[in-house]
Amino acid sequence: MKIPIELLDTESGTQARAMLNMDTVREYAEAMEGGAQFPPLVVFRDENDNMYVADGFHRAKAAIMIDLPELDCDVRAGDRRSAILHAVGANADHGLPRTIADKRAAVMRMLDDQEWGKRNDWQISQQCCVSAPFVKAVREKRQVAEDAPPDVPHDLREDWADVADKGGDPMVMTDPDKGKVVVDADEHLADGGGTPSDNKPVDAVGRIIEDDAMIENFLHENEFKSVATMARELIARVKQLDVQPWAAHFTGQQAVIDLKNVVRAAVAAPPYALTPPKAAEKSRKWRNVGYITKDMYERLPEDQR
Repeated sequence: MKIPIELLDTESGTQARAMLNMDTVREYAEAMEGGAQFPPLVVFRDENDNMYVADGFHRAKAAIMIDLPELDCDVRAGDRRSAILHAVGANADHGLPRTIADKRAAVMRMLDDQEWGKRNDWQISQQCCVSAPFVKAVREKRQVAEDAPPDVPHDLREDWADVADKGGDPMVMTDPDKGKVVVDADEHLADGGGTPSDNKPVDAVGRIIEDDAMIENFLHENEFKSVATMARELIARVKQLDVQPWAAHFTGQQAVIDLKNVVRAAVAAPPYALTPPKAAEKSRKWRNVGYITKDMYERLPEDQR
C-alpha cells in the first residue's frame, strides 16, 4: 500500500535503534533516486488513523531527504505500543545490522514497558532477538543507573553505571570543553586531577553547589527535556492532523507556532550556572533566584562571569 510520507509517524518514540546511521540513509537515498526498490515499511495504524512506523526508519529518512511523496508500506492494525513491540526485534535478520547500542536500546524499551519490564530475561530476549545473558547484563546496569545518587543528572546515569560496571568509583565533574561528565575518581586523581570536593555537585562552569535547596533546582533538567519532547511530538501530530481530509476545518498553523515556542522555552530554561557575584550585583532577580540559564551566562561580559 502506498502511504504519503507526511502521514508516516517517525517521531513518536517507536524507533528502537540507539540512533540512525546517516551514511546508510544517504546510501538508501542515492539508491532510491536511481530507481532501486526497497521492501515495504512496517506501519501500525490505530483507531484514529495514526500511522506509527515500526520498521524502516532509514528508508523513511532517505525518502524524506529526496522528497519522495510516498512509500510502500505493510500496514497492520495496532497502536504506538504495538509498533514498539515490533520494532525491538526488527532488523535482527534483515536491513542494516544492529549494533550493540541498538540491541541495548531495544532491551531498555522492554524494561521500561509496564508489562514487559516484569517478565524474565528469556522472554525479553526472545522479543528483542538477543541472548538472555545480554538482557541480564542490561537489566543489572539499568539498576545501577537507577541507584545512582540523586545529584547525578539523569542524562549521565548510564555513564555512571558504565564506570561502576567496570569496578570504578564514579563521580561527576565539569570538563572545560565537555561540561558535566562522569569519570572514575581513582583514575582522575591518579592522572593528576584535583580532589572531587567530596563529590559535591557542581554547575556547568565548575562552581560547587553548596546549598541543598539550590542543588534541588539543578536536578530537574530532565523535566524540561520531557516537556520539549512532548511538544515536538504534538507538533508532529498537529501537522499530520492538518492534512487529513476529515480535518478540513482544523487549522493547526498557530498551534504549531505556539508549540515551537514551548520547545524553545523548555530548551532555554534549565539552570546552567550559579549566579556570578558581579552579575548578582546588577540584577535583583538573578540574585534572588540564585542561578542563571546558559543563554544568560553566555551573554554576560567576561569580567562578570
